Amino acid sequence: MDRICFTSTEDDLLARGWPRCAELVDGHPDGRRPASSAAAYFASKRWYGAEIPREVAVQILRSGRSEPSSKPVAKAEAKAILAGALDSRRLPLTEARQVADLVFIVEHIAGTNDTLETITAAFEAVETRRVPSPALVAAPATLAFLLMRAPPSARTAFRSRLEAQRERVARAGWDVCTRNFDLSLNGTPIVKQLVWRRRDPDLELLDYAVDDPEFVRLLVARHPLAKISVRAVAIGGLATMSSLAPRCLRAFPARAFPALLRDFGMVKSPETVDLALALVGRTHVKDAPLRWLVAHATYARPLVEASAKSGSPIAKTVLRKLAGKW
Repeated sequence: MDRICFTSTEDDLLARGWPRCAELVDGHPDGRRPASSAAAYFASKRWYGAEIPREVAVQILRSGRSEPSSKPVAKAEAKAILAGALDSRRLPLTEARQVADLVFIVEHIAGTNDTLETITAAFEAVETRRVPSPALVAAPATLAFLLMRAPPSARTAFRSRLEAQRERVARAGWDVCTRNFDLSLNGTPIVKQLVWRRRDPDLELLDYAVDDPEFVRLLVARHPLAKISVRAVAIGGLATMSSLAPRCLRAFPARAFPALLRDFGMVKSPETVDLALALVGRTHVKDAPLRWLVAHATYARPLVEASAKSGSPIAKTVLRKLAGKW
């Protein structure tokens, strides 16, 4: 992948699969009210992306308990929670995105290899005549990114075991689960089957098309108002940033705006500056766009000034607000 970010650290994050991962962050406002924030998250009223408040992550992991504790989650407990989620329906997981968050939170705490072992062992032990839990169905979609981050020797061993489990669930008729295995184990060919010639394709699946940047660029250009993640940009290059601001404003719910600014804000592109300008004054992001513009002033200011000269009222407002700050 080409270097496309403001810093090498950000490029390294993209190379490791960001945002298909979890980072537990301190100091987030939701950390002061973790129980209610976790409840809002499970009701799909919160969208954290890859950066999840540490205290909220603890509540998410322990949500199957009647009285979740706020103590830090140890490695052994994290693995046990994931194993339990894969085996039961007790966690209030309503979306595949939330299952992925659970897996990646456990990876952050327990490590990639132990997380892969927990998922692989769960499939090896499951009785395929039963109805699978939502977490068991969705978890294979995370395997592509876990395998990417695993050491090469472990990756080979896990892949062999997981391919055997893919065959088991396919024979059992677990179609969605099989599709998720196929996405992780086979990538681009499966993505093409799922999105090519579709009127409203799920372009977040392009995150799996790591070996075909031309295809990623083609699909992103063909569907200018479909959701994409910054991983599609990492694969397809800066051309996929075209019309980023209208794409984000039209395709995503407002609760996703902070995560979008954080993710796409890593990419050194005029389109990122346009996104920051477009988000100025939006309730969900508060002052984050202005802080981003100040933090990237050397790059952003000439573009904002040019936009203001072209008549953009938002750019003119930003220049007034940031006078003396950059």
